[in-house]
Amino acid sequence: MTSKKKTSIRKFLFGPEVKTLFKGFQPVFIKQTVSWITFLASTSFFKDLFKKYYETERLNEKQIFAVSCCVSLVNTGFVMPVDYLKTQFQKNGSSERPQLKKLIQQRYQSSGVRGFYIGWQVKLIQYTINSIFTVGIFESLMNDYKKA
Repeated sequence: MTSKKKTSIRKFLFGPEVKTLFKGFQPVFIKQTVSWITFLASTSFFKDLFKKYYETERLNEKQIFAVSCCVSLVNTGFVMPVDYLKTQFQKNGSSERPQLKKLIQQRYQSSGVRGFYIGWQVKLIQYTINSIFTVGIFESLMNDYKKA
């Protein structure tokens, strides 16, 4: 009984159903990793820069807004090309995935560097709104943590 149970669990976990369920997860994971790394690194960099420039330990709302706008610019610049590649990987319905180098070459040859940034205005607005809330909350939590 237990051997059949183990076999059926193994069959389920490594079967085509689970692979189909997680199809496209890897490109999303890579995009999110790039997004969070650039967000956290640029937030830290711009917060420190603004704190040194204004000679303060605590940023006010206008400064947080300015930091958020800078962070969203950096995030848009780094994430847009990765987002394009993620979309191309997910778009391919067959089990055969396109080659990364080939995708980059095709896009660059057809549209140049601008091809990776199609729709940047919408993404910039999205990242700015996201950054305003996230940087504000992050700064508030950090200030509360320092008080404790």
